[in-house]
Amino acid sequence: MLVLARKVNESIRIGDKIVVKVLSIQEGQVKLGIEAPKNVEILRWEIYEQIVKSNQEAVAAPKQRAEEIAKKLQPQTSKENKKSNSGLSKIQNTCSE
Repeated sequence: MLVLARKVNESIRIGDKIVVKVLSIQEGQVKLGIEAPKNVEILRWEIYEQIVKSNQEAVAAPKQRAEEIAKKLQPQTSKENKKSNSGLSKIQNTCSE
């Protein structure tokens, strides 16, 4: 990690297109100004962490849902098959009459 000391109105340059300037220092808080191309995403760390967490949850949700659906689609037990087949044969008998 590169550590730099800067005073108010002093800047640092990152690459050719990004400039970070110290705008003010008050009550233990540093205000920074950042000049960067519009295609460069700039996020506070806590916002970035929330986005990562949200993305991880979104990826996990379909897997859990798929597992729930798979359980519901598992083959029926033989007892359940007999019940559903007897109902089907009643319907078939009624239709053939």
